[in-house]
Amino acid sequence: MGKAERRAGSSQGERVVADAAGGLLLAVSLGTYVSTAYPSIAGGDSGELITAAHLLSVAHPPGYPLYTLLAHASMRIPLPFPASPASKANLLSALLSSLSAFALYHALLTWFRSRCLHCCSPPPRAPTTPSTPPRA
Repeated sequence: MGKAERRAGSSQGERVVADAAGGLLLAVSLGTYVSTAYPSIAGGDSGELITAAHLLSVAHPPGYPLYTLLAHASMRIPLPFPASPASKANLLSALLSSLSAFALYHALLTWFRSRCLHCCSPPPRAPTTPSTPPRA
């Protein structure tokens, strides 16, 4: 543990609790997103994006190239249950959304520890030197 973490009041126990809360957030959000994922193509741009990912073509501008490549790769992964390319792309979206919630949690936690707790923590004590009796 570095000086900044000690100053901010972060202990090993607090870090374990924060990591457990982050894991719980990830599990709950992923479970919620997966259970409510659309099984096929929904309205809007999803049909165009799924088709672009399946064919490795370009969707309308800006095209979302990283999502297209990740969705194309996820469509090639065999799953233990029957799934259409559209449902695989929707499961990828659920996973990416949960990971973004997890990343936002850790970013806010880091910001809060560095900004808010630092200003509220007591100042570090000055080192004390043992007093020696005056010499005669």
